[in-house]
Amino acid sequence: MKKIFMFIAFSFSGGILFSQDLHYSMYTMAPLTLNPALCGNFTGDMRVINNYRTQWNTISKPYTTYSFGIDAPLPKKDKKKSSPDFFAVGFNVNVDKAGSTSLKNNLFNGIFSYNKSFDGTGASFFSFGFQIGAVQRSIMMNGQKWDTQWDNVNFVYDPTAPNGETLTPNDHYLFFDYGTGVAFTTVKNARFKMSTGLSVSHLSKPEIDFIGSKDKLYMKFAAHWNAEIALGENSNAWLIPSLLFVRQGPAMMINAGLGVKYQLTERSHYTNYQSAKFLSIGGMYRLGDAASGYIRLDIGPVGAAFNYDMNVSQLTVASRGIGALEFMLIYTGIYHDVNTRDASRSFF
Repeated sequence: MKKIFMFIAFSFSGGILFSQDLHYSMYTMAPLTLNPALCGNFTGDMRVINNYRTQWNTISKPYTTYSFGIDAPLPKKDKKKSSPDFFAVGFNVNVDKAGSTSLKNNLFNGIFSYNKSFDGTGASFFSFGFQIGAVQRSIMMNGQKWDTQWDNVNFVYDPTAPNGETLTPNDHYLFFDYGTGVAFTTVKNARFKMSTGLSVSHLSKPEIDFIGSKDKLYMKFAAHWNAEIALGENSNAWLIPSLLFVRQGPAMMINAGLGVKYQLTERSHYTNYQSAKFLSIGGMYRLGDAASGYIRLDIGPVGAAFNYDMNVSQLTVASRGIGALEFMLIYTGIYHDVNTRDASRSFF
């Protein structure tokens, strides 16, 4: 039975799919789980992000992941200074729950970033980020059935029989974890935006098992790139390509995406009567595992998105092709005059 626990622990946060950590197909819409250097990389004064994923609903107890994040650029002491450089802070919570044993990861991360302008105008930035987190892992043993509890003679199940495991009914433990990252973001103009970065997670390589085998979590290395490219000089549409590469020990994940963003209405230039509206539609492919499609609607400071995964791997036999459903809700607040706000944060 110990081997079962080792399998569950491996498949818990990334599934049988190529990674031990939680992940989202809409990774560009979960920036604080992707790279701490992306903290503060947005247009506005505060950003609040909610992500939810439910995976493998064809099994009795689907895997679920929920993330909540909030980040904001720190106000400058001297607003008269012309330098667009800024610091930003954030907080991110991830709750990952798997299977009938309710194997759960609760992650609480504090994030800090420094953003240095390349050109002095805020059109291009190099960002460095660091995060420190507390992680609680737990497992519920109540109600589980084990082969040692079956009478092989009479073929009956005895729940009072010992299961042969050393775990208590509500095992849990706590550890601290660290990560860092760098990013480069450029906003040449409204027709072209680009962001790329590298991040390293689990610098502490914490122990992650319940049975004392001293298994450690591999460090995770991620490289990401995404852009918005106008389809014409006067077009109201943008092409949205993206690419993510993740390596964690022997596991690897490659996720490529392509979408189109279309401006439905413009913001009122002199009043707040009408908010800008954008519609984005696209798809992603996770190499060897799943294909997905998403739709996103942005109305002023609020954005909402939905994504559907379809399995294309050998797991299709069990999942019947139903991979995951994802939902995202984002709010970006601007609390001072939009015409005089710092243009250095004209990011995605």
